[in-house]
Amino acid sequence: MLLAVVLEVMSKRSVLLPPHLGRANHAAILHHMAKVDPALSKQIHDTDDAKPLTTSSVLGVPIRRDGLWVEGGRPYRLRFTGLSEAVSHALQRTLVEAPPDAWVLDEHLFRVEQVIADGSDGGWSGRTSYRALVDRYLDDPSLASRRLTLELASPTAFKKEGITMPLPQPDLVFGSLANRWQAFSSEPARLAIRQFAARHIGISRFDLHSQTVDHKNQSMRVGATGRVAYTILQDDYRLTANLLADFAMYAGVGVQTSAGMGQCRRIDEQTKSGEDR
Repeated sequence: MLLAVVLEVMSKRSVLLPPHLGRANHAAILHHMAKVDPALSKQIHDTDDAKPLTTSSVLGVPIRRDGLWVEGGRPYRLRFTGLSEAVSHALQRTLVEAPPDAWVLDEHLFRVEQVIADGSDGGWSGRTSYRALVDRYLDDPSLASRRLTLELASPTAFKKEGITMPLPQPDLVFGSLANRWQAFSSEPARLAIRQFAARHIGISRFDLHSQTVDHKNQSMRVGATGRVAYTILQDDYRLTANLLADFAMYAGVGVQTSAGMGQCRRIDEQTKSGEDR
């Protein structure tokens, strides 16, 4: 099972918090998950491999130079996704079946107002399976578009030849998604897509902004937020590219997805002519 849960929270008072709370939110969800599955919580914390859990910072809040301004009495959203059966089940038990009353980020208390896991929030929550993602295009290949648009809701960056690359180049985006698919799914997919994407998937338009994120040892990472549209120039891997674009809502993309970076989803943009099919 793949699960994406949105938590709507509210602060009693206005407060200035650190600009990026992804690490704090990661710590908070592991704290709550430990109540239902302490071994899994510890395993996620300790592993240096790809983590089957993504978390967000506070979504949809403009970040000021001096930090994140949270207004008292206004709802804010946090987000969590599970990429494995065990993690999705733990999120279901922790957040959906027995939602907590409060959520603490950087020692600041938020009241939990609502938990959404059915897609009714506008497309950031939901549930599916790896099999269902595959079957969608096997059952009807005409659903696979040549044009794909992704929304990067939190700073997104990649590792490329030892350096941080903040630009969502096709090979980095689809290679990252393919790596996560391979790590957590038993369903087959054509995972040589990184090489194909480098040569046969182009960027057709973008609206991106750079944003810095505090990193370990007082360093910083630069990531991109906004939207980017891709065009598949050859039919090879068209189904796989669409499959991975759908998967992005659960997997996230790029580095540090468990600590608030790389929150991503596909945006459907229908053309009038239908030529992208």
